[in-house]
Amino acid sequence: MIFENLNISRVIIHQIYKRLEDRQIVQPRYAGSLTVLGNEDSAALQDRFITALGSASRCMEMHITANAAGSALDLARRLADSDDPLFISQSREAADMLARAQTRLNIPGGIVVVISGQVSYPPKRFIGIIKAEPHSGFAFSEDGSLTLEFLRNLVLTPEARLYKIGAFVEVDTHSEESEGWKAFVYDDLMTAANRDNAAQYFYETFLGCNIPQDSARQTRKFFELTKEFVGKLDIPEHEKLDINTSLYTYLKVDQSPTVDTATFATRYLKGADMRDAYATYMERNDFPDAAISKDLSDLKYQLRRRKVVFNSDLQLSGPAERFAELVTVEPIAGDPAADGTRPEWTRITVRDRIRNEQ
Repeated sequence: MIFENLNISRVIIHQIYKRLEDRQIVQPRYAGSLTVLGNEDSAALQDRFITALGSASRCMEMHITANAAGSALDLARRLADSDDPLFISQSREAADMLARAQTRLNIPGGIVVVISGQVSYPPKRFIGIIKAEPHSGFAFSEDGSLTLEFLRNLVLTPEARLYKIGAFVEVDTHSEESEGWKAFVYDDLMTAANRDNAAQYFYETFLGCNIPQDSARQTRKFFELTKEFVGKLDIPEHEKLDINTSLYTYLKVDQSPTVDTATFATRYLKGADMRDAYATYMERNDFPDAAISKDLSDLKYQLRRRKVVFNSDLQLSGPAERFAELVTVEPIAGDPAADGTRPEWTRITVRDRIRNEQ
């Protein structure tokens, strides 16, 4: 893990505010000196930092898209090279950049913690930026720095969360790609099932990064877009159920190492019109028409069980990989109503006997 053997050498804290009603930026409040950490506090902060960035579900490596002058990566490189006075003055740029990135009025203010140090072995330089929110007020000391007691209450207790973290790590000083640095982002809103929950203003607008199009994310995107397409089809519900069952089969049972829209359409969609509409829908949503490597790590919860929900709120669920084998669902005409119409009912056949009732 790249964040092993982390050693924090410098910490400074600034304060930012939410925008005014007219969308004007409120001037951040800058610290005038570094925050002094004792051995216990430094060790606790390092432990919290490693725990957050070591969380596979809420932290991921990002693709750096902005590395020109004035970018967050450019700032990280300058901070890593700076002495203490320059670090104090240049770290203010992080607060300014984040304040500009928070364009929506509903994004709260908070504090910006800028950290420098080393990670891994042999040691590599890193710059970390924490945004924590929201808090009613901050106590500044006479020298203009936030008090250590506030930092301890904010990030050093097990109950506290480090809401958003951006970390730049220098991995290869000879590499031309992103000037030899890697970027990592932690967001407490991000989960393994939905990495898109991460705040875009933080990782993209502020840090100049994008979520990489890795195979796990692309496989989940294939699953979600296909279900959306099926849900919008003007066909009977039992036919939608059949296609969704095929989707589960295609992803979880089929042993092919790749996923592609053409194969799924040919195997499971009826008629040229439906297949063409599916291809257009996937293309419109920026899904590649070439095969992608199948990686189900972001879908392990969605693919674990199938669930069918009726209008009456009755539910039928079972293991996804055996649903089609054990369950047959077909529409039937119900008993005539008073006006002579016959409602559509559903006949379910389960090829098994009842084990117990819960």
